[in-house]
Amino acid sequence: MPPPVIEAGPLTLRPFGEDDIAWVCQVSQDPAIQANLPQVFAPYRREHAAFFVRQMTLAAWDTRSRAEFLVAEKAGFLIEGTLRRRLIHREERVDAWVGSLLRPGLA
Repeated sequence: MPPPVIEAGPLTLRPFGEDDIAWVCQVSQDPAIQANLPQVFAPYRREHAAFFVRQMTLAAWDTRSRAEFLVAEKAGFLIEGTLRRRLIHREERVDAWVGSLLRPGLA
């Protein structure tokens, strides 16, 4: 079963796809991304992005071992916490960030 697209008001959560490989590669060049995400290699190459999209998102959805969706901090999410060593990536435990998006007017 393919990953769903989730419509939540002005926000859309969608699964990664083949068309995202170039974008993943491009944003993974950012030094802040490389410094804060241990699974992002330096240098980060297109084959790393392809592996991430194909194996870590699409194949992982099929095996029900992982569910990845696209949604950036620019959409208004705030990172509220870090789940230490929450995920397994390439046989190593890595941290995961937890974010939230509040309805306007809520504190």
